[in-house]
Amino acid sequence: MKVYSSRSSRPVWLLVAACALLLTASLTYGQGLPQSNPERGQTLANQRCVGCHGPNGQSQTPTFPSLAAQVPSYLSTQLILLRAGIRQSPVMNAIAKDLSDQDIADLTAYYASQPPRAPWPASDPELQAKGKALFEKGDRTRGLIACAICHGPAGQGVNANGIPRIAQQSPDYFINVMKVFANLDLPPGESPFVDAMILTAKLLTEDELKALAEYVKSMP
Repeated sequence: MKVYSSRSSRPVWLLVAACALLLTASLTYGQGLPQSNPERGQTLANQRCVGCHGPNGQSQTPTFPSLAAQVPSYLSTQLILLRAGIRQSPVMNAIAKDLSDQDIADLTAYYASQPPRAPWPASDPELQAKGKALFEKGDRTRGLIACAICHGPAGQGVNANGIPRIAQQSPDYFINVMKVFANLDLPPGESPFVDAMILTAKLLTEDELKALAEYVKSMP
């Protein structure tokens, strides 16, 4: 089984370093955004977001993330980083660059208020069970941190720390994000949450990563 190795990537390094350095600032900034209007956020979402992220933010495509019920502090942070071009995504940078503070506040409030998408059907019960064990317990013998410690026992995320909801997340998107973290060369100490993600992603084998994706997508 292949273990994902570390490989330097400057654009991704900038993304994660910026996330770490701006986490506290962006949470404070997010709290200082204009008063949100979820109804206006729904209009914006239907105009700009529904094609990829699905109706009400409930993605129907494995490669695109669901935004429904996403942690507000995390989502506003990502939109700020995408707008600034710090987080790099050609499609999302083009969309986010024109978002105002009001737009970000309204979109964040709208998506946070939506019910999560239904769990994706489990395609491999044995793999799902393996992923559940990793999510809940990790592997102390290898220093593998349980996902539930940071993301919560139900994968619901933690708004106070900007930790995203990952329950029912699109499986291919989940795997791609974990591979990004696995390939990072970033000195520890920028953020305990970023450090934990890098450490976890580097320790996961390919089979374990698939198992986690299988469980996360089908979480109740």
